[in-house]
Amino acid sequence: MFELTFLGTAASTPSAERGLPAVLVQAGGERFLIDCGEGTQRQLLRAGSGFRRLGHVLLTHAHLDHVLGLGGLIATLGLMDIRTPLRICGSGETMRFVAQYLASLYPLPRAPVPLDFIELQAGRVLAANGFTLRCFPVKHRGTESLGFRFETVPRARARRPSTKSLIRAIAARAPSNSRGPSATATPAIASASTNRQQVTKSAADRSLRRLRSNRLEGRSRLR
Repeated sequence: MFELTFLGTAASTPSAERGLPAVLVQAGGERFLIDCGEGTQRQLLRAGSGFRRLGHVLLTHAHLDHVLGLGGLIATLGLMDIRTPLRICGSGETMRFVAQYLASLYPLPRAPVPLDFIELQAGRVLAANGFTLRCFPVKHRGTESLGFRFETVPRARARRPSTKSLIRAIAARAPSNSRGPSATATPAIASASTNRQQVTKSAADRSLRRLRSNRLEGRSRLR
């Protein structure tokens, strides 16, 4: 599950109601800042997000309204005595521009916080804590621009048996002499057949006795 905070949604033209481009993404216990327009550090405070656990800045491209807030953000992190490394990521063009920009403010490596500049290629960037991060190229006014995609990693699910498997399991538990509905009817059929045979035999015996009786009666009359 991801949590998004839109810190700034304005374009390059200043707006009294909206900050310049910046989005905070929280995923798997980590926090990612996508773009860093001017005044982003103030927007983080207004949103109640603060600066702790901010480890990555993902830059879409090198236009000023997306990167100029880095100088102020880095200065604020230094004033708050946050010493964890800040990884700044983007395309090769974006990284070259940002490195020159920050070097004019803070002669490297004497920046207020440790900085890592990471040039990204299209594909998987990070896989950890139940999510993956990928980047892909996008077209934007002749720049080497990137888009970013966060994806959750599905949890392993217990495999449910199919209907055929359940049928096989039920069949395996059935008695060995069982062969479907006809098997259950077999004892009754056999019993009925036996009864019919007994009735037929009884009738034949009665007929034979009658025949013998008639013969005896006929002999007695002749005498």
